[in-house]
Amino acid sequence: MKSVLVSRLALAVVVGVALIPAGDVWAEEGVGLGGSASHSLNTRFYATLMGGGIQTDNARELDDMASTIAIGGGWQMNERLAVELLYQYDEYKSDSASGAADAELMSGSVRGLIYPTASNVYAYVGLGYGQYEPEDDAERNYDSVLWSLGAGYASGALELGVIDLMLRAELGFRGDMHSGSQTTPERNNSFNELTAQLGVLIPFGARPEPAEEANSAGVSVVPVSDNPDLDGDGVENLMDACPGTAKGAEVDMLGCAL
Repeated sequence: MKSVLVSRLALAVVVGVALIPAGDVWAEEGVGLGGSASHSLNTRFYATLMGGGIQTDNARELDDMASTIAIGGGWQMNERLAVELLYQYDEYKSDSASGAADAELMSGSVRGLIYPTASNVYAYVGLGYGQYEPEDDAERNYDSVLWSLGAGYASGALELGVIDLMLRAELGFRGDMHSGSQTTPERNNSFNELTAQLGVLIPFGARPEPAEEANSAGVSVVPVSDNPDLDGDGVENLMDACPGTAKGAEVDMLGCAL
């Protein structure tokens, strides 16, 4: 079982490390269905809905795959950091060979999201509390502490009218720890699972202002004046030999006072 735990942790870390430079490049090239997710979400609240699958370690004597759905909300504090609250419902199906009953796990958690490059890719870490309830087997009910970590990708805003709908995808690792009597012949207080989820983000509040553009040398671009005659003597600047002529003075064809 330790080898399974290590391999799943390694997979979550590898995916996260691989996504970070890719997300930075995608944001710079304008890929992401609306640019940088962290900029689109900056200082805004959002609602989220996700669904997906869980690969279990079979310690509960259930099927290797389970389904999950999560709903919640968050606040993007700045372009690097967000915090969100999630309510999650997981459904486990029995393995016909084991004879164990179907079960469900309901939990609430708080998660921190970090955008290392202020682009579309984020890492997350979470801590939660839930209750595992097998059907027709109340003796195996237990309360559990859940922790999670992983990586995700959030698209830029789709800008569907007044709604900046965004897509998100995650791959992570989750640990389920509890105390109490032994729940299976093999394990007594922990389960380790690989999770994969797809979902949406719906931000609220005013959209952030677009970043100011500068030229390649980093110098602000000064717009050309609409008035080609700054001293008002009737001779355009390009032909004015005396650009500082006093207001109202009579000038010659070169713009110099007579």
